[in-house]
Amino acid sequence: MSNPKHVLCQDCLKLKPYTDARHNSEEQCECGGDFCGCLYCQSTIEGLLAGETKAEALGTQRDIHGWTPEGIKS
Repeated sequence: MSNPKHVLCQDCLKLKPYTDARHNSEEQCECGGDFCGCLYCQSTIEGLLAGETKAEALGTQRDIHGWTPEGIKS
């Protein structure tokens, strides 16, 4: 893996700085979800940070609306 910067919560989509503990599910998000920092998630993170919302471009199961680095806002 080439120098990941963030991990992405698999439940609320919150970003946190990358650590091996977070990536290896040894530290969970405040919502209880697991973080991931794999290359696939790095691509999703880059898209989200660039303002992308479409599932096709993000590689997610559905479009993402109301996202911020602190997670999805209702």
